[in-house]
Amino acid sequence: MGISLALPGHHFKVLALDGNPVAHQATVDVLKLDVAERADVIVEMNNPGVWVFGSTDSEDRNMGMGVVGEYANRTGVQRGPPRRTRSGTTPSSVAAPPPPTRLTKQLV
Repeated sequence: MGISLALPGHHFKVLALDGNPVAHQATVDVLKLDVAERADVIVEMNNPGVWVFGSTDSEDRNMGMGVVGEYANRTGVQRGPPRRTRSGTTPSSVAAPPPPTRLTKQLV
């Protein structure tokens, strides 16, 4: 049992696994890791936009295994797996907190 991670529109250059340099560095679209496995990778950020880095499994993403990344000075619709909160709702359906109560006291 493991996890597959992706950053759509980008590639991972694998340098080491579990702290040990790999014999032949490879560039992959999906990073597959087993339980407790580590990978040292480089991602060249050369595709501006709004992207989701996370699991390729929608059930994992629905439990929060994904993060939205946005290039500086770029906006737009995110590209990649749908973003969900830990409760499984989309961020737009979560009610905003009420504004803070302003306390004032008049001094005589």
